[in-house]
Amino acid sequence: MIRRKKDPRSNQGTLLAFAGIWAGWMGADGSEMDSAAIITVEANTEVSYVHNRMPAILEPEHFADWLDPNALNAAQAAELLRPAPDDTLDVFEVSKAVNNYRNRGADVQQPLQGQLF
Repeated sequence: MIRRKKDPRSNQGTLLAFAGIWAGWMGADGSEMDSAAIITVEANTEVSYVHNRMPAILEPEHFADWLDPNALNAAQAAELLRPAPDDTLDVFEVSKAVNNYRNRGADVQQPLQGQLF
């Protein structure tokens, strides 16, 4: 499991947003379809122990611009697509129950043995 580190001043987690794209399109049968994808980038040092890619994580000051199709041109948007700085995230092992959509609840996201790395 990967989550944003807690703010040391409040001991609360902070909002985490992945950059994504979506499009609406018409299927061959005339049905309306929506599709979406999370944009990935090269993993930072913390995540590279788990995988070589990671979601592009947007900082809160960029949320509104990313969601406004008129706020950024392609080059400006591409500038936001970079690995999160090291020491941004907590990486820890969780139960394999998290891999099944039928298992719901916060308990499947609890650390098994503390920090993984």
